[in-house]
Amino acid sequence: MENETGPLPRVEGDDLEWEGQLQTWNDEPFTGIEVWRFRDGTIETESTYKEGLKDGLSRTWDEHGQLRAQFTCRLGAMYGNCRKWHANGRLAEDSNYEWGVRIDEKEYNEQGVLINEFTMDPSDPSSQYSILLKFKDAYDKHL
Repeated sequence: MENETGPLPRVEGDDLEWEGQLQTWNDEPFTGIEVWRFRDGTIETESTYKEGLKDGLSRTWDEHGQLRAQFTCRLGAMYGNCRKWHANGRLAEDSNYEWGVRIDEKEYNEQGVLINEFTMDPSDPSSQYSILLKFKDAYDKHL
């Protein structure tokens, strides 16, 4: 991955520090890719950060190198598509988020059969729609 100045630095997770809500590297808010590894050195997780917050693609693999989860964040909140896979490689979950609020989700069993489905209903007073509107307003002011 690259930004305006070239390839993003890839930094081992143990080399980063938390300062409040920000991930830092060398006492500065981190922009780059955080990498965590299994004991054998293969990658377990990769997460993209911008100015100390998760911002971009995050992925997790199992110890056999199979992708198990993938999602994106903006300004530290889940934003966009999130997918998880069963150990057999079949899709387990396919969902969408906006500013950390789940908009919709489909769950599948290990045979690929849809077992649960959710779509946010803005008219349902128990839904998180009012929270989403507050987040949208707050984030939109800063973008």
